[in-house]
Amino acid sequence: MSNTLIQNCWNVVLQKERTLLTTVHQPLFFIDNYLSYFDLPLLPHLNVKPDALADISSVDPSFKTLTDDIIFSLRYHIYNQAKSDIVDKWAEKLMRFCEVRYRNLKTISIGKCETKAKAQLHILHLGCLFMDQSLSTKDLRFLNVALKIADLKWVIDKRSIKNGLIRRNSDFDSALFQFRLILTIEYAMSQLQKGGIK
Repeated sequence: MSNTLIQNCWNVVLQKERTLLTTVHQPLFFIDNYLSYFDLPLLPHLNVKPDALADISSVDPSFKTLTDDIIFSLRYHIYNQAKSDIVDKWAEKLMRFCEVRYRNLKTISIGKCETKAKAQLHILHLGCLFMDQSLSTKDLRFLNVALKIADLKWVIDKRSIKNGLIRRNSDFDSALFQFRLILTIEYAMSQLQKGGIK
């Protein structure tokens, strides 16, 4: 089912103007390996270097201090294999937070982000960070917490992702991040069935 969903969603993405796909937090950043694995055509020039990155060194790692700009900065450093000690510290603390507060994550996130839509996008972005960390370090604990996030119906709704990609509204970024999270999870699970994440 997920493979069909991935294919259908990507067909919609391929019809979009490239400028729509390079949103500020780059949901489609560095996914070529995963697209290739599922025999999906690549989109050129999506790996755009940001003008500036949020400071991750001087901020105390916690869910309270976490912003989407910080998540993107952490992801960017993962892709470029930089500041791994700082990234690891953030990832560990955020993973533990999500495990301990999992049952109340929706309430906590909405309280922090003020609206359900913003909270959903924040947690989707965080789930993508966990998958990037898992695929980079081969640490299955991050895959496990990403799977738990993906199980939250308020975070991922497989029935509405394609429609979210078709419409260019507030659902679009959410749908792109949902697509990324599903794509990377399916890739990781397929790799595990073959003996381990590569």
